[in-house]
Amino acid sequence: MKIYLPFFQSLVAILYDAAAKSRPLEVSLRLADDLGHSYSSCVFQFCRIALALLMVTMLAACSKVRLPPQITMSEVEPSGRAAKPPDCNMPVLRAAPLTEYREVAIIEGLGNRFVEEKDVLPLVIAKGCETGADALVINDSRAQTSENMTGYYINAIAIVYGKKHPTVAPRTR
Repeated sequence: MKIYLPFFQSLVAILYDAAAKSRPLEVSLRLADDLGHSYSSCVFQFCRIALALLMVTMLAACSKVRLPPQITMSEVEPSGRAAKPPDCNMPVLRAAPLTEYREVAIIEGLGNRFVEEKDVLPLVIAKGCETGADALVINDSRAQTSENMTGYYINAIAIVYGKKHPTVAPRTR
C-alpha cells in the first residue's frame, strides 16, 4: 500500500532545499479515481480504520482503574505508647469491648468502587498500628455511592485498653 503525500513532501523539501524555498507551494488533492482505486475501496478502508479505533476505545473504557485506597487518621488523644510496625497483629472488633478502654484515634479508609473490605482493611490496620493502639473497633464498613464518596468505606476507632485519664475538674474560687 503506497501513500501519496505530495503536499508534505514539498514541505519537507522546503526545509532542506534552497531552490524549493523559492518555488511557489503547490497543493494538489488526488481523489480515489486519480490513484487508481475505486470509491468503495476507500470507504471500506475508512470503515476498517473507524472500526479499529472504536474497538480500541471500547477496550480502554472497560478497563478498571485500580487506585490505592486512601486512609486518614485523626488523633483523639495521645495513646501514650510507641508506634508498632505496620504489619502488627492487631485485633479487629466489630463491637465495643466490655472492658475499659480509651479511644485514641479515628481512622477512615476509602477505596475505589472496584475494591472490597479485604482490600481496604489491611491499610486501616496498618494505620492503627502507627497509633500504638491495642485494637480497632469497626464502626462502619460498607460499599457506598453518594455525592461525596463512591467506593468501599471503613470507619474505625483505635483503642487502648485501660482506665480513662482522669479529667481535671475546673477550679472554683
